[in-house]
Amino acid sequence: MEHLREKGVRESEIFDFSNLGCVTTAIAGASWGPTNYGFINLGKCVELALNDGKDPLRETVAGPGTGSVSRFQTFEDLYQAYTQQVDYAIGQLAAVAIALETVHREYLPLPYASLMVEDCIEKGRDVASGGARYNIPGLQAVGLSTATDSLFAIREIVFEKKAASLADFVNAVRDNFGKDRRLLRMIQEIPKYGNDIEEVDLLARRLGENFCQEVRRHKSLRGVPFLPALYSISAHAGMGQFVGATPDGRKARDPLADGISPGQGRCIEGPTAVVKSVSRVNHRAALNGTLLNMKFSANIIKDPRKLEKFIALIDVFMKLGGYHVQFNVIDTAMLREAQKYPEKYPDLLVRVAAYVSQFTILPKHLQDDIISRSEFGL
Repeated sequence: MEHLREKGVRESEIFDFSNLGCVTTAIAGASWGPTNYGFINLGKCVELALNDGKDPLRETVAGPGTGSVSRFQTFEDLYQAYTQQVDYAIGQLAAVAIALETVHREYLPLPYASLMVEDCIEKGRDVASGGARYNIPGLQAVGLSTATDSLFAIREIVFEKKAASLADFVNAVRDNFGKDRRLLRMIQEIPKYGNDIEEVDLLARRLGENFCQEVRRHKSLRGVPFLPALYSISAHAGMGQFVGATPDGRKARDPLADGISPGQGRCIEGPTAVVKSVSRVNHRAALNGTLLNMKFSANIIKDPRKLEKFIALIDVFMKLGGYHVQFNVIDTAMLREAQKYPEKYPDLLVRVAAYVSQFTILPKHLQDDIISRSEFGL
């Protein structure tokens, strides 16, 4: 309801909402997107901040020059470099979105759709020209947990404990942690988002709010601000292939963390800790939605007591301010078996993001991503 009010929905229509796409809400018959013009790669923004705007994978300049790491005397210096990379990326994507809107308005009008959407006839304006009563153009962030864990690891190891330098981090990630095993061990011992550790979770909140605020500074061609979201669908796997190793210990070209979910395999304190961590992110700021994926062992649906706990977990997440959570209830061993012998599991369905797919037809990097998600019991 708060998202819809912020989008300008009339109070008399507020309860006429419908799901749109993966996790967005809109007023049926009166709204027009696109809710997803594209994704901002937060993991890449960390990488660019550590390399003065240069992309070490492609050896090109991909962001603004934010200074050599030798000049960063405090964590805030690094944080400002990171936010400059994020702000620049958002500006670039907003410009692309406006170009697409221009093409759609001038060359791809949608008269039939416009007949079906409220206010277009009254305004004499096509949906591509802003005729809909509610316009909801969206930009999404990918890899919130990856960026959070990376920046937190640097803050703790470099600026708090002074156990390594920023140059050590830059060298280690460029080498894909091949030589500096000592630093990698330190990173692995640092607390991670998703384990109910408030100082980590509040950094995730800060990064999420920064993204959402910056997105809303840009207006679409239809005169309304772009609307932010924190979800990745399956883009976290594909986008990870364009990011080198990151300071959270993730190896080069591995998937980023999906949606607002913790990093794959990093939830060591159980499902209630995940719920508490994720609820500390500001879901209200992400006006086009957030997406949390969780994976549970299949035995929870066989035991009535465990099923009651499962339902209670969802209820608590919503009471804590969560927006959206979805589940795979399946045994990881079965997924590995299906990956090895796909002919035995032609009808095995999994939830990738806000959509369900046959597991065996997914590309291997997406299969691996689903397998690597933490599996919880109750």
